[in-house]
Amino acid sequence: MATLKHWPQTGEGRQVKALTEQITRLMDSTFDRRDIHHTFDNLEHAIELFKQVRDNTFFEGFISQVRYKDRHGREEIFSNALDSTINKSRNYIAANRPPKVAPSRASETVQSFGSASLPATNDDPWQRLDEITPAQQSGPLQFEFRSGVLYVKPQTSQARQLDLDSILKARASLGRDASELVATLQETNVDRRLIEVVSEVEQVITSGADVIRLGLINFTCEQLFSKFADQLPDVAAARFLGFSTGIGLYVGQFPEWHRFIENAASANFEKSDMEVAYDVGRSLLPALRDAKGLVDPEVPKSIELILEALRNPKLSAKRVLYGAVKTLENLLATVFKEVSGLLRATSDGVQGGIKKAATALVATGLLYAAAHTAVQLSPTAERVANANWLKMAGDIVKSALSE
Repeated sequence: MATLKHWPQTGEGRQVKALTEQITRLMDSTFDRRDIHHTFDNLEHAIELFKQVRDNTFFEGFISQVRYKDRHGREEIFSNALDSTINKSRNYIAANRPPKVAPSRASETVQSFGSASLPATNDDPWQRLDEITPAQQSGPLQFEFRSGVLYVKPQTSQARQLDLDSILKARASLGRDASELVATLQETNVDRRLIEVVSEVEQVITSGADVIRLGLINFTCEQLFSKFADQLPDVAAARFLGFSTGIGLYVGQFPEWHRFIENAASANFEKSDMEVAYDVGRSLLPALRDAKGLVDPEVPKSIELILEALRNPKLSAKRVLYGAVKTLENLLATVFKEVSGLLRATSDGVQGGIKKAATALVATGLLYAAAHTAVQLSPTAERVANANWLKMAGDIVKSALSE
């Protein structure tokens, strides 16, 4: 609260406060339940919330370097203290969490919802899903539901005051370059995918937002350019290379792009993770496209452009893989969070619009497809982004919808 006067209008300061309050409530609730697994689940959830605080742009800019004194009198900066807490908690869970025993199905009763049957146990599965699903984190894409429809959520980009003038000039110049490049490409026989991705870049540039998204799509541009270079005349090729270089310089002026690069640099992955992330992400696209009236067409289109960069990332492999995983994790978190809320709201008999949206989510199979994606992506997401909640969430949904 000491930094209240510095809180940005975009809400990052309030988010840090809300996350820390949620962590406090979560830790308080670990002592009033007899189930030790509930306690460990809460601890894992708290770790995810701490990670969100760590990645918060306001925390990074105004709090991370502040000196912190613990109860033993030791001093260190907040960012180091937070990283130490996260690592110690992970090690404690790995060393001490007991194995889970599958519950007896004889104790379950069944209640109906829409076209699916949901198991009604002492612990509401949708409440449990909401508890373990984290809020979205910084990444190429974030998502939101508006009036029961899933959209790509614009992310406002923050920049240093001294960089604003050069950023505005660069944005205007890149917007013109993108428009001219699209016109040039349309006069050639180049594959339409290259024209579409440059058009997407143009739209993101002119919006003035989504810097991480822009940086990742630029990797897709480079990958497609390499693939179709032999279809381009020399003038178009030269213009494309200059444009791509300009995008790289533009995003480099934003702190969130540098934080994204730093996070990606620390990611661990196996060679097979590139293919897994691509295949798993692609397998979800049909369900998103089929959910007409529920999912805006821009959602699968934007995800596809991010995934395309995985095909031949070369030196940008870590950034591309990390960005793809964070995009899918944000999508799944949004779907799971919204659906669990809609299901509980429907059971309370609220307005018909929400009932229709919730029923559509279940009826079209989008929820089940998201659960399947979460389970399949989980091993890769744990290695790359420490996202250890996906399998648990996917299993909860699949179990709830299987009755």
